[in-house]
Amino acid sequence: MRSDPRTGDEALRRATELDPLNSANWIRRGVRAEFAGDPEAAEKLYLEAGRVSQLFGPRAMLMNFYFRQGDQEQFWKWARAAFAVSYGNLDGTFLLCWQVAPDAKVILDRAMLKNPATLVQFLDFAVRQAGVTAARPVADGLVSQADGTSAPALLDYCEELIRAKRVADAHDIWLGLAHRGLLAGAAAGAAQNLIGDAGFQARPLQRGFGWRTISSPEVTLIPGGKPGEMGIAFSGNQPEEAEVLSQIVALPGSTWYRFSAEQRTSQHSDPGLSWEIEDLEAGRCLARLPVVESADWTSLSARFEASRTPFIRLSLRYQRQPGTVRYEGEVLIRQLRLAGAK
Repeated sequence: MRSDPRTGDEALRRATELDPLNSANWIRRGVRAEFAGDPEAAEKLYLEAGRVSQLFGPRAMLMNFYFRQGDQEQFWKWARAAFAVSYGNLDGTFLLCWQVAPDAKVILDRAMLKNPATLVQFLDFAVRQAGVTAARPVADGLVSQADGTSAPALLDYCEELIRAKRVADAHDIWLGLAHRGLLAGAAAGAAQNLIGDAGFQARPLQRGFGWRTISSPEVTLIPGGKPGEMGIAFSGNQPEEAEVLSQIVALPGSTWYRFSAEQRTSQHSDPGLSWEIEDLEAGRCLARLPVVESADWTSLSARFEASRTPFIRLSLRYQRQPGTVRYEGEVLIRQLRLAGAK
């Protein structure tokens, strides 16, 4: 036998009388009323749940109710209230907003998303839902208040933009992080060194416009003997061809540039290394500068033209030379510099 629904309704009514501050019982009554075809009664019960509790659950329930009723004004009102106290995984709540307005900027404005932790989640959601370009307003909102907690999400977003060939957008986000002091050694202007963290002050970021380093136990990057020096130790079992270091560098618009560095080696043999500069978009090599065997510090310099190239890729590449064994030993580098040249 089926139970009489009126019995359940009466039990819930009595429960709310005995414990009027328990929002779960008001919500249960609202659900029963709504699915019994009485939205007006359901609304009053949901609103009572929202009145007696300031927590996320009742506010999210009201969002859902007004979504089902097609009342956008009330939907966004309760979306703002819900996000103001939100916690945990918010994908479901974001998806509900996206069904009402599939536009990240609209959701940001209508739901008044300001909390950095919420914005970090929404950035990830927007990228998955609509791609990196559609998520840009979320990143802009987050970068304006970024701190050490939210910076990793923005660095990941930079990397997603670069993969999508939206390098200029990625650089805007990068500059925002630099402006907030969240990037070590960020370069600033053509008259200065354009290479970020040229002195290897911080751990390589492996993304964005920071240093990327080889992932191989046979090639180890270690701090040099003095500040600003970096040592690269080769075991002799490294791959015959490998990229050891690289960085994407933004150019300010000059026609000519000069790259320079100092280096020395620990072994009397060809280290098989060379600095290469290429047009990031076209992949065209603009300059190549071999690292020579030298027990003393030796200066290297190359001047190159890049009049139509907003971004270059600077890399240090290893390649075993024909007729030689793989290099085993250490190479020290310092004084890396890239700047406009006349």
